[in-house]
Amino acid sequence: MPQLSGGLKRLFLFFFILLGIYTVRGQQKPQITQYIYNTYLLNPAITGIEDYTDLRLGFRDQWTGIPEAPKTFFFTIQSPLGNKNHQQTPTSFPVQPQGITNEEEFEKMSPHHGLGFQALADKSGPFTQLNLDITYAYHVPLSNHTSLSAGFGAGIYQLGLNANQLVQAQGQPSDPALVSFQKIFPDLNLGLWLYSHRYFLGVSLTNSIPYTLNPGSLVSPGSSSKNYFLTAGYKIYVSRTFSLLPSFLWKYVGPNPSSLDLNLKANYLDRVWLGLSLRSHDSFSVLAGVNINPHYNIGYSYDYTTSSLASFAGGTHEIFIGFLLNNTNRHLCPRNVW
Repeated sequence: MPQLSGGLKRLFLFFFILLGIYTVRGQQKPQITQYIYNTYLLNPAITGIEDYTDLRLGFRDQWTGIPEAPKTFFFTIQSPLGNKNHQQTPTSFPVQPQGITNEEEFEKMSPHHGLGFQALADKSGPFTQLNLDITYAYHVPLSNHTSLSAGFGAGIYQLGLNANQLVQAQGQPSDPALVSFQKIFPDLNLGLWLYSHRYFLGVSLTNSIPYTLNPGSLVSPGSSSKNYFLTAGYKIYVSRTFSLLPSFLWKYVGPNPSSLDLNLKANYLDRVWLGLSLRSHDSFSVLAGVNINPHYNIGYSYDYTTSSLASFAGGTHEIFIGFLLNNTNRHLCPRNVW
């Protein structure tokens, strides 16, 4: 990829100013390509869905090659409380070689709670945002094989601008119109999750508490926008060792147009997975991962940009590592979120 000239750098710096102004006008969750592996970031109803404590660390490096392009870090941990059926849940397999299990072998789970915490930090040029939320969910069986959970996340959302960094990047004297700020707002997220050993369907709302912001003369007063998410998937058993999971994620953050992610994940022996993903008017992605053992897993994705930024930007890298704590049943693969 050719080096960007000084003019192009200033152009992209201006692009990120506009991006930040839009962020001021409507808080938006940073994009996550591997949503199928950590839907908990988008829907608090996932909290405590497994029978072990799930801890994950992730990093996303977006649009490599563009100066000060977005970089996102996340940390999540969530665990069940009072789940008495540790050996089997509505979507779990018995501990045996993996394969298709008859529905009669599944047992009805006990109603239980879940508790979790998530931290997400994003930096785009001189703009930063930070989400810190404690989450809670309650899971209740609807039948022997289907459950419903409802959850919420509550915490803070911080939005900031480092005007000095903006001035230094431009190489110009300080402009009195550029005002640094750090603002903190309350954050509340809501979600529902319907799931079985064959499918899942989830809907969530984030940034549900409205706020207004006037950080200075750089931007006009703005207000927040709610984030709506809808996701669903269905597991197809091709054989006793191989399965396919088509899924989608629909997102709407007004006044922006809605976006749609289409995903296909192939899983072999519940140990190795490969996937393809298409995001409307934005990118095409390849995903891969491995469940190393009952205590660790790792995933990686690469986004190839298909939007107008493709002439200037490289791809996007995203990686996560997961830890399955207190996994007493030694499940190699997550049972309920696949």
